[in-house]
Amino acid sequence: LPSIPLFVTSAGTNFGTMLSGCWAMLSVPLLNTSSGTTFTSMFYNNASLQFLPTFNTAAGTVFTTMLFGCASLQTAAFAGTTKTISYAGCQMSAADLIAMLNALGSATTQTVTITGNWGDAGSGPLTTAIAAAVSKGWTVTS
Repeated sequence: LPSIPLFVTSAGTNFGTMLSGCWAMLSVPLLNTSSGTTFTSMFYNNASLQFLPTFNTAAGTVFTTMLFGCASLQTAAFAGTTKTISYAGCQMSAADLIAMLNALGSATTQTVTITGNWGDAGSGPLTTAIAAAVSKGWTVTS
């Protein structure tokens, strides 16, 4: 599946495995995910996926393996995420990692993993964004 149309998803709560295994997909439209609570494996093994819009994930409670296997993902800053999420093994630049970290909501002992992104080189601005995420209650694993 290389693309999807803009679905009406405003009442959706479970986005788990919605687009899992769509290895040819490069990007998706901005879906209304504001009611979503479950995002488990939503984009699992979408190896060609490069860009995701700023989904509203503030109501999300489960993000397990949401982005696992998204080895080409460059942009994915979700708005208001407050639960553990991993961006490990993606292809995010420092600027994209900063945008993602800045978009995180306040959390209590949650972890965001950025290991394996080429932009995770500890630049000054990235270090500042990591410190800001930590001040919002996140542990940043790089």
